[in-house]
Amino acid sequence: VAKYLEQGTNVALTADETQNGAGKLGLPYTTVAKTVANYELTANPANATGVFTTSPINVEYIYKRQDAGNVIIEYLDENGNVPLVETTVLNGSEQIGVPYTSELKSFDYYDLISMPANANGVFNPGTQRVTYIYRRQDAGDVIAHYINPAGVALDTDEFLDGSRKLGLAYSTSAKAIAGYHLERVEGAESGLFSTAQIEINYVYVKDPSVIIY
Repeated sequence: VAKYLEQGTNVALTADETQNGAGKLGLPYTTVAKTVANYELTANPANATGVFTTSPINVEYIYKRQDAGNVIIEYLDENGNVPLVETTVLNGSEQIGVPYTSELKSFDYYDLISMPANANGVFNPGTQRVTYIYRRQDAGDVIAHYINPAGVALDTDEFLDGSRKLGLAYSTSAKAIAGYHLERVEGAESGLFSTAQIEINYVYVKDPSVIIY
């Protein structure tokens, strides 16, 4: 009986080939290896050929699955293709023809904008890249006002656009305004863009020693 088995598991990869021993005691026999898709023969068995005996003879051809290319799974920000998490590499060693799957992940402040067509597939001879593309969500704008205690503007507002900036850091600063000094700041001068609009008031009062016409 010639058997065609997977290395490590002894799972049959194809049907056995049986040669009937009736009336053949002492006669020679010959077995042959088979071609098995995605597998390669590790070695010819020592008893691939021989002589029929009174006992059954098992001839075991052992195969191992061929190597495939790795599958590289990436999760990227659309802006500059920056990775959002460490790239996952699925090792293709002895994996050709085996199915693979990848995981759809979610990230704070991001929306998925491109789902890879090969999110799930089969290991093949070449390296495969599975790329999920994400876009940072829009945030509210940040506006810094430069005003006197009555709320009158003393200088132009500083405007920070919140497009594609949810969760990113912002920073504003006081301005030097002739004849005035900063009395207080209402709101957070720096922080993170949020879903709501953020306003900061820099409140100035006149310098007592300066005459303003």
